Amino acid sequence: MKRIGFKVLLAIILCSITTSTILCVVSIKRASHVMNTEVEQMLSYASEKYSSQLSIYFKNTESIVDSLAANVSVTFDPSEHSTDKRYFGEYKAYLDGIIRETLQYSDIAYGLYFTFSPDLTKPTQEEVWYAFDEEGTPQPVLPDLSINARDFSEPVADNMLYYFQPILAGKAIWTDPYVDSDVNLEMLSYSRAVYVDGILIGVAGADILTDDTIDIVRTMKLYPGGSSFLFDDEKELIISSSDKTEELYIENEQRIQKHSGSKDSGVFHYTDATGEFILAYSELSNGWMIGITQPTKEVFSTTRNLVIVLSLMALMCIILTVIFAVYFSRRLSRPLMNVSDQLKLLESGVYTQAIPTEFLNRKDDIGEFHNAILAIQSEMKKEADQNREKDILLIYQSKQAKIGEMVGNISHQWKQPLNAINLILLNLYEDYQCDELTDEEFKQTIDKLMRIVRNMSETIKDFTDFLKPNREATEFDLKESISLALNLMEASLKYHSIIIEVNIEEGVKILGYQNEFSHVLFNILGNARDAIVESGTDQKLIQIKGWLWEGSVVLEIINRGSPIPKENLKSLFEPYFTTKSDKDGTGIGLYISKVIIEQRMNGQIELENIYGGVCCRILVKAIEER
Repeated sequence: MKRIGFKVLLAIILCSITTSTILCVVSIKRASHVMNTEVEQMLSYASEKYSSQLSIYFKNTESIVDSLAANVSVTFDPSEHSTDKRYFGEYKAYLDGIIRETLQYSDIAYGLYFTFSPDLTKPTQEEVWYAFDEEGTPQPVLPDLSINARDFSEPVADNMLYYFQPILAGKAIWTDPYVDSDVNLEMLSYSRAVYVDGILIGVAGADILTDDTIDIVRTMKLYPGGSSFLFDDEKELIISSSDKTEELYIENEQRIQKHSGSKDSGVFHYTDATGEFILAYSELSNGWMIGITQPTKEVFSTTRNLVIVLSLMALMCIILTVIFAVYFSRRLSRPLMNVSDQLKLLESGVYTQAIPTEFLNRKDDIGEFHNAILAIQSEMKKEADQNREKDILLIYQSKQAKIGEMVGNISHQWKQPLNAINLILLNLYEDYQCDELTDEEFKQTIDKLMRIVRNMSETIKDFTDFLKPNREATEFDLKESISLALNLMEASLKYHSIIIEVNIEEGVKILGYQNEFSHVLFNILGNARDAIVESGTDQKLIQIKGWLWEGSVVLEIINRGSPIPKENLKSLFEPYFTTKSDKDGTGIGLYISKVIIEQRMNGQIELENIYGGVCCRILVKAIEER
């Protein structure tokens, strides 16, 4: 028992350390992967959010220009313009009101304009242009064309790109940032050429201030050291949030092109001379590309802290597990080891070994154990003294055989509960080291162990009663007895993944000896479990059925193990007959079960092979309904 206790303790400690280490590594990797994924998703979401924000920003501007262009293409009449000299002045006044009213309802555009084609207005240059003043009111912009005349000749000047780009491209165009000399402000312009019957009427457009766009882009930094940037559809840098060189942003744009392929958005990692970074990008509705780059060191600092915390927690769990294992093992194993030693001495015929007082004085089941053993010692000593004057050799041999049989029965009865205790302890420590052990689960486990201990204590009393049977039969419930036996075997059945199906009629009462009947169930269920395990069947199932039949209770316990050889069926209930090895069985269990059922409860017990397994059938007298 000492060797077993030491091995169990060592196994628990090693399993705890190994499991804690594995769980720690898996948890760290899993947590790192989850957090890395969340960070990438967060950056991707941020880039797409800012992309949507800027797309709305630009789309609003595009919509008012498209609306103005559509209005001009519908309302301007080139033929009337060519025949009526007053027409252009009247139309310009009309367009003045349209532009002022349209701009008034825009929260984004700085200005809205329509520049007429010089072919229609020669020799003058005509333009209608409204912009917001400092108070947010649309006011006409009246440039001094005599000083700052529009140059419609080639090569195209920078401040005329807003006019010529949509004409040459044949579509609406966003310009790069430029300084408008009329208002001395840097801005971006969206413009569209307007044709009526193939005649160029002019260019409609709107301006947004570059500073407003820069303010938006500069807010797109989630961590210190990060930056953001905006490229147009020609891969030219429009705006950036930091003072990095344009070459670095060009490199980022090239990385995006290499990574994205046909995708509109994404996230990837890269390394340059300044360190490791993670970059998220997303395409705007106008074909421009926004990018957000963040330093990996800052982004994943939380992951590194989590790794440290998990490592420390795993170390603490290992230390606490070792301490708890040592304490708990000593607390439960020491008295059980002493009981085992005493039983071995009794089995060998030594009944004078003193039992430590600390165990005898205990007020729990452990104390009852040792006091029961002390009572057996006293009884054995008393019987030996009374027969000493007789034929010592003959009586001694006879008595030793009787004692040996009793102790052999006790040892057999204790094998399964002790195995159950070991399995329960292993499950308890596994739950503890996984941090899944709750106070309620711990209390339930201790209660279960105490029930097993009490049952083992009753075992000694029951076998003592075999020498002096004087207990009266009592009324007990069949389902409660089955539940008791299953509870004691729960850990073993769970360990072997065996399923139990119970189908017992309600209110079935039996007159007999409940504890002894539970021992019978324990023996039969134990044999059923062993049969299933040894057969290696995939159908790990034990079925328990009980019903009333002609004043008797019929109980069937069916296992799906291998059938019993026919030559062994008649010998199964004989004492010391077993099909197991000497290590695994003594051949006493079924013999004792037969004695209890047939001699003490006036019933019947039998075993038979059935299709797909073995059935044990018990027939005992039922309590008549009152």
